[in-house]
Amino acid sequence: MRAGWIQRGAALLLALLLSAALPVQAASKKTAAKKKTAAASKVYDILLFWGQSNMLGCAAGTQSPFAGETDLTALSSASGIDEDILEATVSARRANIAVPEDSVYEYNLLTDSLEELHTGDLTGITGTDANGAYSGITWDEEAGAFRGYHEELADKPAAKTSASTNMIPAFCAAWKQLTGHDVIFLFAAVGGVGIQAFLPMDHADYLPPVADSTVQYSHIFEYIAASYQGAKNLAARSGYKIGGSYWVSCQGEGDIGNPSYETYYREVTDCLDALGFTEGALVETSSTIGEAVYYPYVETMHTYQETLGTESADICLGSTLDYDRYLPDETTYEAQDAVQTKWGGASYESAYQMASWYVDTLSWNRVHLNGAALSQIGRDTAKNLAALVKAGNRK
Repeated sequence: MRAGWIQRGAALLLALLLSAALPVQAASKKTAAKKKTAAASKVYDILLFWGQSNMLGCAAGTQSPFAGETDLTALSSASGIDEDILEATVSARRANIAVPEDSVYEYNLLTDSLEELHTGDLTGITGTDANGAYSGITWDEEAGAFRGYHEELADKPAAKTSASTNMIPAFCAAWKQLTGHDVIFLFAAVGGVGIQAFLPMDHADYLPPVADSTVQYSHIFEYIAASYQGAKNLAARSGYKIGGSYWVSCQGEGDIGNPSYETYYREVTDCLDALGFTEGALVETSSTIGEAVYYPYVETMHTYQETLGTESADICLGSTLDYDRYLPDETTYEAQDAVQTKWGGASYESAYQMASWYVDTLSWNRVHLNGAALSQIGRDTAKNLAALVKAGNRK
């Protein structure tokens, strides 16, 4: 095993992208304006979204990834991205997926409130720092509590905020349509972290962050547990009926080369089961397109995640799109018949152009999926998780 695993390279890239997104202490005026009372007459499912950078949504490009593509029907057929998602795509970082009104709410632990998610909203926002950057949640060791931005706590994030459209709006819109249930969602993602960061800190396999690493984290599982309990308590006080509790993960880039990934992942999901989450969906991951070093590790991770998603009664494969669009370097591409087949035998130049449909338009950020790709992943994951839940005869 290579020291620190190969994920450290991806972690460094992520740190550069998110370095401005530091936490804030109180809810911003924008966040406060989002608050809206939910209706007691509805049924709400609690959905936890956890993982790393591609769960957050970290595209930064202001250009459309589909520039020059005029036939959206043909593009949809070729890319596997639904035409309405293509139409909603404004740029690499923004896809304005329609979110049904009065239906989707994010639980904010800091304010113990539900904040309605509207079309175009980012997620995980608890306020802004001095530079106006949206931020997430940190752990205050001295106070023994979660809080927002404080520069002395910037190295202890329990959850970050999305910098671009992620999978949550499309997932929740599809979930409402498929199940008839409204959504209260929890958001716990930190870029670059390995799977062991999501274990309880007193778990034997919890792995503390390396002191000199650019990737830091603290109390991620504890934040999930506190948010889940807080959301349930708020629902009980308000008379809201909770239908079920489920999770979606998008985590794996930070564990490229980790031979014990399956074991640790199952330990995390066992802990979520103990909290009260009954089923979940695993979104497959990959790595940066066009690079040679990650190819064998991406294939190994694919095997791990396929096994977890197909051989566990309480886990389904939410989406394989991230893996399906992965493209290695040209030399590897030419040497691997299976990879060429995946791209229809296209030349490497053509395959790279197609692979670029799914990632950020900025050349230095091709590890991160764009808003359109994440929206498709969200929609597909909702369908697959809803089918799993239905198969278990849960209502």
